[in-house]
Amino acid sequence: MKIQEFAKHLDEPREIGKKKKRLSSSEMKKLKNKAFEVYREGWSDKYKKSIDCNNPKGFSQKAHCAGRKKQESMMNLKSLVKETIKEVVVEKQLNLFVEKNVPTNPSKWSYYKSQAKKKFDVYPSAYANAWAAKQYKAAGGGWKKG
Repeated sequence: MKIQEFAKHLDEPREIGKKKKRLSSSEMKKLKNKAFEVYREGWSDKYKKSIDCNNPKGFSQKAHCAGRKKQESMMNLKSLVKETIKEVVVEKQLNLFVEKNVPTNPSKWSYYKSQAKKKFDVYPSAYANAWAAKQYKAAGGGWKKG
């Protein structure tokens, strides 16, 4: 009879040291995610703006100021690179208009140009220049940037 009484007490929850309620795995994940979100948020923007980088207090503020300086220098570098690229592109575009195609064999070009003047009523015209260029190329002439 003593064994049955003992077994009866095992099945019943004890008053003094009741078992703790265990969380399910999904509940544990939710709690961990909430804790991680709070940790990830970190400092507020108001606090970050209030930090005096000339006199940072503590290691974390020093690290924050160093990161801010690094980011500012990277932004300055990027803007400088963009400006120089724009200048180079503009210069190349201007050079395209300034540079002219020059014939590699000027005597041949002048010959076919004079032939075009004789053949066409209106010179210079797009048709006459195209004909002269075609004849010049067929005779072995070429063009170079000058």
